[in-house]
Amino acid sequence: MSYTKNFRIRCDGCGLFCVPIDEETPFGCSSYEPCPEPHDPAHYCKKCSKALYKEWLGAFQRGRRWGCWQKSDAERNAAKKCGLIWIGQNGIGKYGTEEWRDYTYITQEEYQRLKTQSKE
Repeated sequence: MSYTKNFRIRCDGCGLFCVPIDEETPFGCSSYEPCPEPHDPAHYCKKCSKALYKEWLGAFQRGRRWGCWQKSDAERNAAKKCGLIWIGQNGIGKYGTEEWRDYTYITQEEYQRLKTQSKE
């Protein structure tokens, strides 16, 4: 967790005390017993937020198509620059086929194709 006992915030990238500029929460659980607890959000300072953006941009350009549960500004801006659209829980495409997409990034061309296919 990024908070100290005095409620000061540390950057999860560099570890310095900061005013958080960006934050993200990954999918998954930190523990399953006795009930599922989501991961704690990661906070980033201005310097580490820029590095996070470059990391997401490079990952999307190399073909990564999954993201975090709570999206950071860095992730959203990198996806927008790469022309990707996030498909959430409602999904898109024809359900029950290999054309079904949910919880993933897809290109705008694929979005248009799947959108017309789901209306059929």
